[in-house]
Amino acid sequence: MKHFNLLHSMVFVFIAMLSLGFMSCTEEELEDRSQMPSDAIKFTVSEAKTETRTSLDSKKIRQHLKSFYVSAFPAKTYQGMIPDNDFYMKDVEIVNDGKGNFSYRKDEKTYPWPAYPLNFVAVNDSRTPSQFIEGKLDIGCFRGGSIDYVCAYTTNQDKNKNGGTVDLQFHHLMSQIRFYVAERSLNLNCDIKKIGLKGVYDIADMHIDPAGNITVSEAQDNLGKGDYSIDVTDYVPDQEPVLLNYNKELFIPPLTQKGWNPSSNILPKDIDDAIENNNPENVYAYVWMECKIQKNGKYLVGSENSYGRTCFPFKVNLKPGKRYNYVITLTDDFIGYPDQNTTIQEPKLGWVISDEGNIYRYCGDAVAAGEDPIAMIAYIDENINGPAPYSKHGLAISLSLLQKKSGDTFFTYSDLENISKWFSKAPSWTQWYVPGFREFDLIFHACGGTQYDGRPHYRNQPWDYGGLNELLEATNDALDPFSAHYVYDPFIMLGNNGYWGGRYWLNPSENSNSSMAWLYYSGEKKYCQWLKLPPTGLEPTNQVRPVFEF
Repeated sequence: MKHFNLLHSMVFVFIAMLSLGFMSCTEEELEDRSQMPSDAIKFTVSEAKTETRTSLDSKKIRQHLKSFYVSAFPAKTYQGMIPDNDFYMKDVEIVNDGKGNFSYRKDEKTYPWPAYPLNFVAVNDSRTPSQFIEGKLDIGCFRGGSIDYVCAYTTNQDKNKNGGTVDLQFHHLMSQIRFYVAERSLNLNCDIKKIGLKGVYDIADMHIDPAGNITVSEAQDNLGKGDYSIDVTDYVPDQEPVLLNYNKELFIPPLTQKGWNPSSNILPKDIDDAIENNNPENVYAYVWMECKIQKNGKYLVGSENSYGRTCFPFKVNLKPGKRYNYVITLTDDFIGYPDQNTTIQEPKLGWVISDEGNIYRYCGDAVAAGEDPIAMIAYIDENINGPAPYSKHGLAISLSLLQKKSGDTFFTYSDLENISKWFSKAPSWTQWYVPGFREFDLIFHACGGTQYDGRPHYRNQPWDYGGLNELLEATNDALDPFSAHYVYDPFIMLGNNGYWGGRYWLNPSENSNSSMAWLYYSGEKKYCQWLKLPPTGLEPTNQVRPVFEF
């Protein structure tokens, strides 16, 4: 519960936002001031010079405040409970003529001064009319968002003061939040799409006591369900903090927020579940950023074709009328805390990768998750970078032979020149291609075959593929070898044409001889060259085992 004083807090400054309006009322909407009774209660807005928290000069308050809603009640009877019918005037709209002059809306009743003094309360929004609850003036229930709620309260006014004109000094009720990002590393590349705030207590009841003190308390039905998302446009990274929500202001009630502790066992996913299940004990406030973050070309959050999320704690004791600059500083050692959807996965030899880019032990695990197993992790190098959002990188080999739309798995050398049209587009962050010597050599070495030496191949020579075939077979469900998840094709096999099976074209870039083409023959465990076009004139056909980098 928070307290602040409306009568004496002169440091707050009014700020005109879109919600307050930048337009005046028409003549049809305004009561003609010249026709008002001489004893009518009139209003003006104070232009007392105060500190500013935005570019708007406080002296322009009269021009920018489109309207407000005012209530008045007898000052002498304020000590006890006053029913609604004892308000002298209630929720009466006062509008701006565009020149800083305020008058009753034309369809509103004009109120004359009574014989006794009045207390006045005015708010720039009338969603909840003022009322009395347990001896306090309830000015409303306020929810966070883009509206900068302001309120004025003045006491013991009568027709003899200030010529019968009530001078209202508005003060902020809400706290303003601004998000900044500073990239303090030349090794990072950050692309930010959205930023948001979740798990905040953003609904508050506000009351005024006789001394002008405002009490702010959490609304009874508020469980920290505040959820805000802001699109980030035209983000240009800089060493200095860059404002992200310059085109969308955010105001929330001045409450103490229960911030998320990343060191706890609570994850953002757990907080989201607690909000959904109305479990306030596990609701904590956190900032999330939808982005892509690369370090030296390696994706730490998101991927080349998709955005991920990283999160930050939001723990603050908010004050009314104050601006809070939430600065996220990204460094080589800190990029926030990637949430459950962007957890960095660890590749392991012989495990499978799905079409969604996720890693599973067996094909059946991917199928159970609603994804298609498409490749097996066949080579890992901890010292290289790659396109996948993994902790390590390397090569994956297709679980199955490349097929044409007809289901045929045999390709001519001419087909290789346009082979990409048969490749899958998944995972989205990589590209399939026909392996060359380097890719096969690295994979065979990783699977226990001939050691990789990096030397080029100039002649037909034996080259053992090791346990690659057994690793492919092991991707099937361990407990159900005959299940529908049996999606791999053995590396050594007989094809539709018998002995042709298990012969794989190498990437055409390996062919320095214009008439010869390299291939790998798994049945004899060797590299060999074939004529692209034999004397018979019939193009030879072989199979393709695509790979991709992760």
